Amino acid sequence: MSAQSREGLDPATMRAIAHDAGVRITDLDPVGDWLPVEGNSDTPALFKSVWSRQQFLDCASELGIERLTAVQLAPDAVVHDVAVEGFTTLCDDAAAHGFGVQLEFMPFSGISNLSIALRLLRDADRANASLLLDVCHFSRSGGTADDLRMIPSGLVSALQLADGPLAAPTDTRDEAMFHRRLPGDGQFHVAELLAVLADTQVSCAVGPELYGRSWSERNATDVACDLMAATRRVL
Repeated sequence: MSAQSREGLDPATMRAIAHDAGVRITDLDPVGDWLPVEGNSDTPALFKSVWSRQQFLDCASELGIERLTAVQLAPDAVVHDVAVEGFTTLCDDAAAHGFGVQLEFMPFSGISNLSIALRLLRDADRANASLLLDVCHFSRSGGTADDLRMIPSGLVSALQLADGPLAAPTDTRDEAMFHRRLPGDGQFHVAELLAVLADTQVSCAVGPELYGRSWSERNATDVACDLMAATRRVL
């Protein structure tokens, strides 16, 4: 979205750039336009989807992705039956375009933990639906290694890695956006969680998910090398 709004790149051009670099774009993240946002016109823009669902679907088709990532951006409590209806509709729309939908839970949203996400995925019962597991969101939502063992086989499609201190800050949303640590540089026991997932035969895409404000002043290749080195260490 930033590449399109700031750089003026259309999806076809982005796909060509990625192809020329030997990179395949697999996911488009995050789709928030599948559940109604509770509240009034004063709801902060941060809690609203940047694009409409159709814009996401059109862009995803042009990029040739495999999966959309569905999130609930607002902090409002989610009515389960409403969430199931919205998620199944999103999955069906995505299936019509030939790709899947992975659900991501976040502790500061209405879909705040693994248990809520698994119930939603179970009741939606869509073949193209899966779970995106973010280690930081999992840890901050109170998840334990034993909780990982209740994930149905084959449900996890992607795993996002980062780290942080044991004590949570007051604003976990701000932490998730700007203050995560490299995998292995905190107290989330990332390597141990990976071992549990491996023991339960989880096989999925794995990569780092964090951003540092100072990175804009660094060479992009150096940042990528640091992320790769940290990811390899915990793996």
